[in-house]
Amino acid sequence: MPTDNTLGKFSVDVVGKAHELLDQERVMPDPEFVNIWWVTSSDGEHTYRVQSDYSARNNTLSWITCTCPHGLNQGGGTTRCYHAAAVLIKIRRGREGWVGEAADA
Repeated sequence: MPTDNTLGKFSVDVVGKAHELLDQERVMPDPEFVNIWWVTSSDGEHTYRVQSDYSARNNTLSWITCTCPHGLNQGGGTTRCYHAAAVLIKIRRGREGWVGEAADA
């Protein structure tokens, strides 16, 4: 899974909002592609696509993007929006695979 310092690249406020999305079950994996997630905005009016280059084999995350306005303004797969943070937390919770609700590391 992403290393523990991956979430350190997000502000405390962003991580807090990410946890709210997870608590409201607004983060869903794509049924076909394991590297795509669908995240509903906190107001429930928009759904954003978060895509990451996560390698289960190597336990690495090379990049992550989001289609939200903040995510689209970040270049090079370095988005720091709360949608991307929520996906990273979800990945970390699923240490046995992409799906699961184990405690955060």
